[in-house]
Amino acid sequence: IDHFKRVNDRLGHVAGDEVLARVAGTIAAGLRETDIVARWGGEEFLVMFTDTDEDTAERVLLRIQASLAQTCVTEADASLRMTFSAGVGNHLRDETLTRTIDRADRALYAAKAAGRNRVVHAELPLNGAATKAA
Repeated sequence: IDHFKRVNDRLGHVAGDEVLARVAGTIAAGLRETDIVARWGGEEFLVMFTDTDEDTAERVLLRIQASLAQTCVTEADASLRMTFSAGVGNHLRDETLTRTIDRADRALYAAKAAGRNRVVHAELPLNGAATKAA
């Protein structure tokens, strides 16, 4: 979630918890039953798409971003709207899940550095393991 610390600093942790719950609900509402969303720590969430390529995952995330922009995320400030940045990457054959998540995490930080409220594709590893998993 972009600039989440500002919510806690300005409105308090109860409002921050409400924002986390509403953002999670908005993300979950935009996914299929077979997809998984989990809080990954702090204000970060991890979404695992099943049978989905990066471009489709990006389209879904952009749709969820648009939905979130219209969502009241806390009763403490009904005008507050939140955005999120995302990194997206396909799991590659012979790649550990930890590596896949790390690549997506680096893309997330690239999205934040590029101005936030965007989706950035993860770079492929240089070791030649660029074959997508089945």
